[in-house]
Amino acid sequence: MKKSDISSNEKQRIWSILFVIAITALPSCNKGEFESNRDTLTSFATIYTREEPPSSFIKPYSLVPDGGGATMYITKTSVNKKELTHQQRVIATYTLLKDVTPQNLADHSLWNVRLDNIMKLTCKLPVLKSQTEDPDQLGTDVLSIKNIQFTGQYLNIEYEHVGDNPDINLWFDDTNHPASNTWITSLCINSSVTDAKITDYVSFDVGALVRETIESLYAQNADDPRPTKLILRYYESADKQKEIRYTIVYDTHWIGLVPEIL
Repeated sequence: MKKSDISSNEKQRIWSILFVIAITALPSCNKGEFESNRDTLTSFATIYTREEPPSSFIKPYSLVPDGGGATMYITKTSVNKKELTHQQRVIATYTLLKDVTPQNLADHSLWNVRLDNIMKLTCKLPVLKSQTEDPDQLGTDVLSIKNIQFTGQYLNIEYEHVGDNPDINLWFDDTNHPASNTWITSLCINSSVTDAKITDYVSFDVGALVRETIESLYAQNADDPRPTKLILRYYESADKQKEIRYTIVYDTHWIGLVPEIL
């Protein structure tokens, strides 16, 4: 399919949904760790603060979980407001306020919440192959993936490693297209070795990268540049790299990953 055959509405739909991908085959943590009870939730999220000029329609602080679909107005907070900065990435625990949530019971896109706790989240851009000679330079240390989510703009990863102050990167082969319809990625980590196993979290901003890569190929009148395969690699033990393959499925309102059975 050529660029001219793809309508602006279709491209707008592609970018509005980005890569809302459920990676179901990877190890996942107990959901109870991310949802304490029916009214108290823990989510990967972004904090927004009101920018000038102030608007009567915008609350001073809001929380947007990665899953989308709702804006959480921070009506009450146990977190010092000095710790809340615009577009800050966090793992947030918050409680829905029944007495004011939602103010219009028919509107489930706006909620009022009490912000109970936040953990600042390292957020990084993927490293492009065209900008590094050897992905091994980014690290080949071992890590164990506990949970991974691709929700809209961000790839969020909970992982376990042995070492202090790890430097973790997502390496992306940006030179493999449009010759190949397979997108290749690798998780690379460098850390100083210790005896303790440490759990960490990282968030990779991949939405803009996906959008820019595909739009660039559209501009070159390339055949439909949307990938149909995805490979994720990482070292699960010394000198042993794990590789997980997926088929990318496109539907009207979402994009999904189907694990390939080897």
